Amino acid sequence: MVCVWAIDELANRGIRKALPEMVEQIRSHYGDCKYADEMIWLCTTKLNLLSSTKNRSEALGRALAMDDPTQDRWLKRWAIKELGSLATQESQGTLIGYALELQNKYQDKSGEWKGSSEDVSVLYAATFHDMIIDILESNHMTETEIEQAGLRMNKFVFP
Repeated sequence: MVCVWAIDELANRGIRKALPEMVEQIRSHYGDCKYADEMIWLCTTKLNLLSSTKNRSEALGRALAMDDPTQDRWLKRWAIKELGSLATQESQGTLIGYALELQNKYQDKSGEWKGSSEDVSVLYAATFHDMIIDILESNHMTETEIEQAGLRMNKFVFP
């Protein structure tokens, strides 16, 4: 487990020169399997994003803008958590903007979620929306402030 933690920390800190060692450790720990490939993709993508700009919040925002539903569960969850831990006005603005984008795409005007519970993109959208609401609340935004930003406080529930 220490190996996985160390690899994650190196990627989160944007230590690009450690990538060959990270790949070697992932392969030695997990072998040649789909999970190892996903971990290597995630590490490489994190490093690419974090080195794309000196502004961490902007780089994390780029992760949210990526359109690769097969990797959403890893990359966007990471970016949302990292933006939440920054707890700056800029990072909160990025989170609010992404939650509004999700609402516009996956909710109708009454706040009902569009789509089916079997649609993975809808499930990810709901998870991300709920994560963002929870992060904003933990960063001391009140329900009123969250609603004034245009976000709906209702949690994702399928009928």
